[in-house]
Amino acid sequence: MNRKWIKENPDFFKKNKIDGLIVLKGNSDIKEEFTKYAVMFKKSAHLITEYIFEKEDIDKLDTYLFSLAYLYRHSLELLLKAIGFKYIWDLENRKDFIKETFHNLSSLLKAVHPHIVDNVIRNYGAFQWLQAYFEDMNGIDKESDSFRYPFGITMKKDPFDNQKNFGIKSFFEKQTHINLFAFANKLICV
Repeated sequence: MNRKWIKENPDFFKKNKIDGLIVLKGNSDIKEEFTKYAVMFKKSAHLITEYIFEKEDIDKLDTYLFSLAYLYRHSLELLLKAIGFKYIWDLENRKDFIKETFHNLSSLLKAVHPHIVDNVIRNYGAFQWLQAYFEDMNGIDKESDSFRYPFGITMKKDPFDNQKNFGIKSFFEKQTHINLFAFANKLICV
């Protein structure tokens, strides 16, 4: 296969030394960073939701579902992690918190529950609803990959030659009707 590059003999290891090309700023307080990112993910989802509702174009409604679900869902995940990091200060305990909960909203809520118990008591009905909602979501998106990719990767090992065979499993097996307005409103309220 013959490939052409923009210039002959490119040096892929040469570093571009243009000052100010990219400036990364971070905050040493990770709970604040998680909170900021959670807010921005939710704002992004809200902007897309407003855009597609203005257009009322069915092909846009269909194609934006997964990205909207991912943005709203990830904002919830980051917010729960921010709550966890607000109360978990020890580095090893923070590592354990992330390992044990990973991307699972239900596990994250259970892990932060002891730290927010006073708020839970005042709003017990809302907390129960959230628990049930996250448990229900676990059936389709336990590890936060269903909304990122509208398919799953499957792997089977051949018992005779130990070779791995990969396949693709669709997220939706049949036509599914989703009320995007109700879906977005529910996630905005969470």
